[in-house]
Amino acid sequence: MAREADLLLPSLGIFPLHLAVSELVPEDDAVWTALEHPLSFAAPASEVADGWLRTQDELRTLQHRQDALRDALAAPDIESLMRLLPALCSGVTGRAAVTHPSGRNRTEPFMGVSVAFLSPEEGIASFERMRVWLRENADLPAVIRASVALATVTNVHAFGDGNGRVARILANHVLLANTAPGAYVPLHEYALGSRRSLTFRIREAELRNDWSGLVGFVSTVVTHWATRSTT
Repeated sequence: MAREADLLLPSLGIFPLHLAVSELVPEDDAVWTALEHPLSFAAPASEVADGWLRTQDELRTLQHRQDALRDALAAPDIESLMRLLPALCSGVTGRAAVTHPSGRNRTEPFMGVSVAFLSPEEGIASFERMRVWLRENADLPAVIRASVALATVTNVHAFGDGNGRVARILANHVLLANTAPGAYVPLHEYALGSRRSLTFRIREAELRNDWSGLVGFVSTVVTHWATRSTT
């Protein structure tokens, strides 16, 4: 499935910001059911707004930082990437990137559950493992590599706000390496419309080392978006 989705990536055209989400992916589209996780029923329904909201900021930031991101991932050390990630975060939030306050090492409880943050040292080590893995596995499908990048940045959760947006920027950078400038895969909208199933699948990868659901989600999104994106 991942390799089939990869074949469609070069066909993606310039992102259609002038069109509403509902025009491209209506509420009754079968893709929403296909993407849902078995536990999605427990997540609150989220409205998919028509204005692309965060996605347009992600696209703009990626276009501005594409070359720097490529160089940082290929650099001989982690320093360039660690300087760039806060810049990506600032680009999508519109304010200086802020790391978690000292002593706060868990998320706020949600449905009785909270998630522990990595320490700064553990986070840097995780980013370095991701960087090395992406470089050493360049022959794998971009969908698989993008899934690893997406999960890593999300799970490190280095910033007080903007982690998901930075994760989606990095995932799109990996996905679109051989795609025309201006393309973008709107993972945010697909995640909202499928009742947060992306979050469940990222947690499965983190806690169970089960990547099948996450790779399947990204593959399905790429395949579906390729039929909607203008060329």
